[in-house]
Amino acid sequence: MQQRRIKAQNFNCLFQPGTILQDQNASPCNAGTCYREMTNEDILKLPIVEIRVAFHFIASNGNNFQCSNPEIEATYAPTVINKLLDGANTLLTSPAKNEFGNSPIVPDTRIRLVLLNGNADPCSSFFFYPSQGNLSYQNNALDIIVYDHPTAIGISGQVNINNHIELYNLYSLNNINPAGWGKVLIHEIGHFTGLCHAFSPENLCPDMDVAAECGGGTATECNGTPCTQIPPLQCGNNACFHCFCNNTIGNNFMGYHDLAAITRSQWANMYNYFISASASLIAFSNGEIDCSPSNLPPLEIPSNTIVEWNAIKILDRTVEILPGATLIINCDVYIAENQSIIVNRGARLFVFGNISSTSKSCRWAGIQVHGNSKKEQPDPGLAVNVNNPIPIDGAGFVYVNGATISNAITAISTRASGGLGDDYFGGLVKISSGSKFYNNGRAIEFMRYTFENKSEITGTVIRKTNDAPPGFGSTRGVSIWACKGIRFNDVHFFDLKEYGIYGENYSFEVENCEFNNCEYGIRSLATMPNAVEGKTWIKNSYFKNNNLRHINFASTPNLIYPVEISETNQFDNVKSGIGVFMDGESKYKIEGNIFSSNAPFSLLLRSTGTLNNQVSCNIFNQNTIYNFYIEFNNSNLVFPGNIFIQNSRNITLAGNSSFKGEVFQSQGNLFEASSNCFDGNLGNAIRANMNSTQPFTYYRILNADLCKVPSNNLSDGGINNYSVFDRAFLEYNCNNGQNTPNENLNDLTLIRQKIDSLNFDFQNQPLDNNIKQNLNELKYQKNNIIDTLIRTYSDNQDWTSYEQLLDEDTDINYKRQLIGHYVRRKEYNNAHQLLQQIDDNSEESLWFKTIIESNIELQENYTNPQISPLQESILQQASNAIHSPLHAYACALLERIKGQLCNVATDVKEDTDDRYFSAIQSQKKGFIISPNPSDGDIMVNCKDCPSDQQNHLIISTISGRLIKDLYFNQSMQLHLEAPGVYLFTIISATGQQENFKVIQTR
Repeated sequence: MQQRRIKAQNFNCLFQPGTILQDQNASPCNAGTCYREMTNEDILKLPIVEIRVAFHFIASNGNNFQCSNPEIEATYAPTVINKLLDGANTLLTSPAKNEFGNSPIVPDTRIRLVLLNGNADPCSSFFFYPSQGNLSYQNNALDIIVYDHPTAIGISGQVNINNHIELYNLYSLNNINPAGWGKVLIHEIGHFTGLCHAFSPENLCPDMDVAAECGGGTATECNGTPCTQIPPLQCGNNACFHCFCNNTIGNNFMGYHDLAAITRSQWANMYNYFISASASLIAFSNGEIDCSPSNLPPLEIPSNTIVEWNAIKILDRTVEILPGATLIINCDVYIAENQSIIVNRGARLFVFGNISSTSKSCRWAGIQVHGNSKKEQPDPGLAVNVNNPIPIDGAGFVYVNGATISNAITAISTRASGGLGDDYFGGLVKISSGSKFYNNGRAIEFMRYTFENKSEITGTVIRKTNDAPPGFGSTRGVSIWACKGIRFNDVHFFDLKEYGIYGENYSFEVENCEFNNCEYGIRSLATMPNAVEGKTWIKNSYFKNNNLRHINFASTPNLIYPVEISETNQFDNVKSGIGVFMDGESKYKIEGNIFSSNAPFSLLLRSTGTLNNQVSCNIFNQNTIYNFYIEFNNSNLVFPGNIFIQNSRNITLAGNSSFKGEVFQSQGNLFEASSNCFDGNLGNAIRANMNSTQPFTYYRILNADLCKVPSNNLSDGGINNYSVFDRAFLEYNCNNGQNTPNENLNDLTLIRQKIDSLNFDFQNQPLDNNIKQNLNELKYQKNNIIDTLIRTYSDNQDWTSYEQLLDEDTDINYKRQLIGHYVRRKEYNNAHQLLQQIDDNSEESLWFKTIIESNIELQENYTNPQISPLQESILQQASNAIHSPLHAYACALLERIKGQLCNVATDVKEDTDDRYFSAIQSQKKGFIISPNPSDGDIMVNCKDCPSDQQNHLIISTISGRLIKDLYFNQSMQLHLEAPGVYLFTIISATGQQENFKVIQTR
């Protein structure tokens, strides 16, 4: 259907003053286009801006005004100035219609002049001088200098070279035409704001007829007299140079005749100038601000129309853009509290002006853009063309270019409005250069969407400003729920209370971005393996002064495509936490980054599992406490080619006697050295406690540079649990990285056969470290080939080959990946069949089955998922087991379903052992359980508990069977008969509940 254009409509809106509307520089007449085209109704809803004025009286011919004797009215300054201000404000309140040109009437300029210190004591706003010496100008007022000028004719004035206004001859002529005094002052204020004379050659106001203002004339004649004088062009020019004449016959206040009329262009320029002025110069009147909406139904933008708003709009109701319609906002829009703009399926919103609340003390709801979860989004590069149609039942589209969106609850959300459900998720968003999101509760929210989300944010600033009202609480960046593919480029996240980017089960691309002074820079949760398919990378970005984490992955969302944190990201000065934290089962490549001045951890890897992961070619420079901390199971992790400069501890491998710290057993190989460079504290180059870590071999080149040689690399029973091998021939090459694995299925078959053979040998000779190392090498190669093949199948959407390859491998890790793949695709029967093949006897098997069942519930009931008390209890156990790669999935589920933020300790000890494992279980609400693990009696203590109040202790097995139900005051000793893993639930006397996992070894 042919679209038809509709001119901007007038709306019955509510607006109370109190907000500076624009932040732009004034230029003569053209600056206020958005104001010039406003309706009279909307003009009357603008705030009144009060200009503070101070008067400086200079004695003339021995005479001056005075503030001591009100009986002498002719010289009593308050009497004279009140008349002057009355005349000025009368003109500003009710200007006449301009006689020449095409300007509609200005109903009220919404500008007023007030004394600097108010009317209660007018004399405090007056300053008197015996002569024209050094005047004491006021920094918080418009200074007006009053004296009799010997050559000036009548009451007149000018804006002097110091940008102050001068008024002449008020003393000698103060009883003549009192109203005219104020009009002269407003005339000079017009010049002060950049306006020209009505007859000036520089008069650019489009709604004025300059020739008519002068009574006729041409570009070369002035009322029949040839123009011969060519003075410089300037606003006050009275001569004949493309200005038709040297005087005015009209009624415009910028002429010389009857100073009564103000055109829309002139008013727009003046108003725009003053609302952009310093807060010390102006104030907004009318007291309290009312943000309340009306009870009017939504304003509808009709289907198959293109509506443009070219003037400021002040709305007291929701706007709804119907399918097939386009709304183009070219000027500023102000919306009442909790009202929104709804972009339906197949509708578009283009924002080139600014959108905010009607007052800074309240928040509007934001833009809600609908999508279609069963349909792919259009290409955003095509959707920005207003003449290019988009599917009527497809994603709505929001395009923000160079605009500021502020004071919204959520500035843009793809959450469907009106209870339409997640079938309407998947709206498309494109934010382009120069856009800003200020002081929103959240900038952008992306809800789950099955297909690739083509939304992109570039050249944008998201921040909480210093003048944000205290009551607004947290200001957050972008949240993403179950989406893949959203792109960020040149986006700057500043001063956000909670996070820059945060969400669950999402993949994304971040390049050239900045995260500064946020609680978290990036925080990502994954609720199961392969919860989303898509590539995630963070490249060439800058992280500084974030409080808890620069980057935090609680498991990576996809175990096929590694999360790439690479290409000179800079991590500088995390305030009180961790630079980069990979927590739980993850696939990643952290390469070529710079970590500087971070404390206490630069990079922490905790229980990231058995996948082939890599930390290489990074620079760790002058970090405090720990640089690179590797905790518990990271069994296929390699870390070649890093540089450590003047750090306290360089590489630390940690665990405890029950769950030992582990990395890939060969750091480098016989042909290629690991090639880390340790500069400075060589005594702490690599730390791996014998009692709490698995041994590994570190390969170096014989006679390597000092920086390549760890100094305490003892293999003879010293404090470190690794051996040094000197037979490597080549340095690790950071430019080439690892060799690309063979993608041939035949090679994979041969490697599997070799693995089977070595497994047989290892069962017969379990203490042969050579067999074990060769076996691990082959498994590492096998994983690389599988990873490469399944990425190829995924890229080609060859799901049959993808599923077959994962299913035929015996590694439990790949079984779990495939189950996650089935659940994400809602193939629950396949998921359950595969779950039945997993051994039921282990603790981790129970955890994983509960994690998968909870994810199925999350898939089916996304907005309000529910789990049973038993499932919640098992997830609590899993989440507390930080030695397990599954714990982060459980944490993410508890956060998503129960709103429980995982409180995982990061108070890492230098030499982790059983004492550390016990410590991380006992830093909650003052309760301490020790020892843990235990081979005898267990003590439960609470040092902060009142001695006269009882705490409730419930002990159960991990399957939920009740063992003991006890009460204690401050401490209790008990013994568990059977070895195993137990759940301790403590309910304090005040009703607070804490869960602990306790291990009884015998």
